[in-house]
Amino acid sequence: KTLSANLRVSFVVASAQMAAELTQMKLMCGGITSEMLEQLVCSMLNDGTYHKHRKRVVQGLQASGARVSGWLQGLGFRLSVPYAGGMFIWVTLPAGLDGETLAQQALARGLVLAPGILFGFDPQLRRCMRFNVAHTDTPAVMAGVEALLTNPT
Repeated sequence: KTLSANLRVSFVVASAQMAAELTQMKLMCGGITSEMLEQLVCSMLNDGTYHKHRKRVVQGLQASGARVSGWLQGLGFRLSVPYAGGMFIWVTLPAGLDGETLAQQALARGLVLAPGILFGFDPQLRRCMRFNVAHTDTPAVMAGVEALLTNPT
């Protein structure tokens, strides 16, 4: 998915024997992908294009993560751990807020949020939320969350 959200091609670095066994298993299980896409991925791996693309994606995600984490902290959210990379930022909500309630209010406004309670049964998760860095780093989402915090109903 690092090339495109809809590109369903994977690669594995393996010995020739393991590659042959995996290929057989893929064929037996009906795992069919486009040979053209497989050749494209092979070419990108061999010529360094994928490495360059991945580097740009990681740098962009790091920049977005820095913006989003700073913005969330400015709104009074507490980061569960400092942002060090990755697709998600976990936060503890400001006092008096419930993640599930906030998510329902957001959904009524057309904004999808991920309350912590979706990810486990610990009651502490009611006060947590997970933000997707790339999706959150947009003016519309940021304005929507800010509006929700200032006027929740």
